Amino acid sequence: MNSAETLSKVPGYLFATTKNGIRSYSANGSRQSFGVAEAQPVTLDTKFDLASLTKIVGTTAALLHLIELGELQVTDLACKYLDSWQETDKSEITIAELLSHQSGLAEWRPLYFTDDLSENVARQISRIQLTYPRNSGRRYSDLGFISLGEIVKAVTEQDLPTAFAELVFRPLGLHKNSLLQATGEIAATSLGDWYEKKMVATNTPYKVDLEVSAFPNWREDYLIGQPNDGNSFLRLG
Repeated sequence: MNSAETLSKVPGYLFATTKNGIRSYSANGSRQSFGVAEAQPVTLDTKFDLASLTKIVGTTAALLHLIELGELQVTDLACKYLDSWQETDKSEITIAELLSHQSGLAEWRPLYFTDDLSENVARQISRIQLTYPRNSGRRYSDLGFISLGEIVKAVTEQDLPTAFAELVFRPLGLHKNSLLQATGEIAATSLGDWYEKKMVATNTPYKVDLEVSAFPNWREDYLIGQPNDGNSFLRLG
């Protein structure tokens, strides 16, 4: 099998290289193979879900821009911007601790297991007890970065799509980037919420002590143009 045939068998991707100032692109594989009559190829116009890289490309970059503007400091207490964290076990957590994954917050929890999807996310997190002592080790936390997003919203008084567009995407010329929803030629990500459903069912890799049947709206279709992450789709959208 030659290299072209090999590349046609891998999951779809778009590869860019720059040599001597000249940018070149290579589109390979399929943006969707399942759920369609024929595989749909990746092209130069295909958009991809950034998934957890949103923490860097969006949230961290937005916070750094706000720091540059003098709107906040990494040494600030998070509760300065998240009123619901005051007088809780999160009242001493700093922005720096959230950024470095040393806040003590749990790694993950399906925040869509709630009777009130309109409730402020920071308030919901305020009721989840810290899993670890602060600064006891670096433990990657989705809840921590969701909280940082809530700080961006509080400082800018904007929703995240608007804040990210104004603080990050437009200044950097990322004209095709957007948050939460995408249109056009999109690469599929997964068959619904099967992985998060499995995480809840097995309490692996994180113990959440919830019943799969307690949430009635698991997505079952192929996800195209929606955030793959359930919290992003259901609680931050």
